[in-house]
Amino acid sequence: MRAKEIISATIPFGMMFGSFCMLLIVGINGVPGRFMGPIFDIDNTGLSIFINGSTGSTVSDTNSNTTGVDLRLPDKYSFYLWNYATTTDGKTTFHDKGWDYAKDFKLNVSQAAGSNSSALLRQYEATLKSARDKIPYTQGFFLPAIISNFLVVALGIASAIAMGYGYPVPLIVASAVTGIAFIISLVFAVLITVLIFTTKSKLNSLVDAGAKFTMGNSDLGVVWLAVVHILAVGVMWLLMGLGVMKYNVLLKPREKSGGSIGERLFSREEMHNMEGENRR
Repeated sequence: MRAKEIISATIPFGMMFGSFCMLLIVGINGVPGRFMGPIFDIDNTGLSIFINGSTGSTVSDTNSNTTGVDLRLPDKYSFYLWNYATTTDGKTTFHDKGWDYAKDFKLNVSQAAGSNSSALLRQYEATLKSARDKIPYTQGFFLPAIISNFLVVALGIASAIAMGYGYPVPLIVASAVTGIAFIISLVFAVLITVLIFTTKSKLNSLVDAGAKFTMGNSDLGVVWLAVVHILAVGVMWLLMGLGVMKYNVLLKPREKSGGSIGERLFSREEMHNMEGENRR
């Protein structure tokens, strides 16, 4: 097989490996530490509100003494796929990690804030509850997404080995697994997107009071780039099946003059029998 054919054959599987790595990076980000942006941040340093006791509504008021500091909120919350971190006075602490890590998430509120904190806490808790409800679903699609992507890469490796015996992986199998990987990865990307934008929507009233919501563009961009890669590979398989694009040599039985190993062995045995009959 020429070098050009090898490069051409490995491009789709290389793209799938790239998607696998992208999804893996999004998943493990924050577990050993922060090496890429979180899914989203909530910055409380500018939070300052006034509580109207008669209506319970909140209005921004720079002179109010009800701030994030009064409520003992950290300067910033950072949420990742498998854990969250808090930052106070420039020091970042990573907290419990694992499945549904946000289920026991509670605000550490100062009792000194008194009843004036109630409206703020209700809004903050509603925001966090919305995020808590969506995080497990997002986590649930992470492992299937990376496993299905890796399976396509594994099929390419298996086909490269098996083609030496004349039995590479059929195109329809690679297409089916790629399709499954695309659907699962698409759902994973959509869930992360929904998690970000619904949390942002819930936090709007607190943003008006000085809280700052920062969307994790790096995580969001990487996961959607992975989905685009998978879609591109799926289109390649489709074009190959329709005969529009040159067939991937890793998925096509090689035409060998001597046939497969089994065929060559059979031919030798057949020739041996014929020689024995001729001697008789």
